[in-house]
Amino acid sequence: MERVLVVGLDRPEYSELRQKVDAPIVATELLPRIKVEAGRLFVEKPGTSVGVFLPVSKVVFHGIFENDFDFITALALWGGPCLPDALGMMECRLRLPGLVHALRYCGLLDESMTAHDEARRLDPNVGTSLEGTLLMAGDLERLLAIEHTDLGGGDEGIRIMGLGLAGRRDDARELLVSLRDKLKIPALQAWTHYLLAWLERRPHDLRTHATEFSGLKIHDDPEAIFLQGWLACDAGASEMGLAYLQRAVAKGYSPVQTLTRAPQFDGMRASPEFASLLSDAEAGRRRALTAFREAGGQRLLGVRGPGL
Repeated sequence: MERVLVVGLDRPEYSELRQKVDAPIVATELLPRIKVEAGRLFVEKPGTSVGVFLPVSKVVFHGIFENDFDFITALALWGGPCLPDALGMMECRLRLPGLVHALRYCGLLDESMTAHDEARRLDPNVGTSLEGTLLMAGDLERLLAIEHTDLGGGDEGIRIMGLGLAGRRDDARELLVSLRDKLKIPALQAWTHYLLAWLERRPHDLRTHATEFSGLKIHDDPEAIFLQGWLACDAGASEMGLAYLQRAVAKGYSPVQTLTRAPQFDGMRASPEFASLLSDAEAGRRRALTAFREAGGQRLLGVRGPGL
C-alpha cells in the first residue's frame, strides 16, 4: 500500500494536498521518528506509545526542516520520492564549498561570497575557500580578521599574502617562518621559498624559486600562476609578473576585479599588453556569468531576485 508522509504543512496546505492525493496520509506538525530498514522508510504511527512504525512510499515536508541533518540524511539514504528532494539538498551542501572556488576562478567574486554564505547557512561548520576570494577581492581587513586554530595549509599561505599585501611584511615573514618547517609537501615547500623571496623583495630569487614549481601539479594551476605573477609585480619584477598573469588568463582564470583594482598593477595598466590581458579576462568572466545564470546558478545560491 502506498502511504504518504506529510511533515510540517499548515492546515490549508495539507487540505489542498489531501484533495490531490489518493492514498493514506500520515501527517505530523513536527518531525516524526523515522527509520530506514532494508531500503524502506518507516514512520512512527502518530498517537502511539509503543513504537508502531508504518511503511511510507512518498514524503512531503516543509522547508523549515532543511537544516535537520538527521532527518534529511535519513531521507537521502532512503532515496525514495521526496519533496523537496532530500538527496539533492545533501548534494547541494557538498557542492557549495566547491562552487566558492569555481566562481572565484571565473572572476565572479560576489557570487563566490554568496556561495560561501549559503554553504555556511546550511552547515555552519563547513569549510570553504572564502579566504582566497577575499584576497582576490582586495578585502584584506576581512581576510585578516578570520581566525584559524591550526597551521599547515593553503589558508595560512593566503593569510601570509594578505599580510604582505597589506604592508605587514614583518608579520607575514614571522608567520611564514613558523610555518615553513611544518610543511613536508614539495609544492608547499617551494611556495614558501617563493613567498620569502617576495617578502624580502628579492626579485632575482623569485625567478630562481619559480623553477622549483616545474614538474609539480601546482605549475598548471591558473590561480597559483596568477598569484605568482601578482607577487612578482608587487616585488618589482613586472615583466616576469605580466608573463605569469597572461598565462593564468590564457588558462581560463578571469580575475577582472583584481586586475582592475589592485595597486600592484597601477604602473602597468597603460600598456597595450595589460589592456589586452584585462580584455581577455573580462570576456572570460562574461562567458562564465552567462553560463552560470543560464544553468540556474542563482537559484542554487538562494537568490530570489532578478540576479546578481
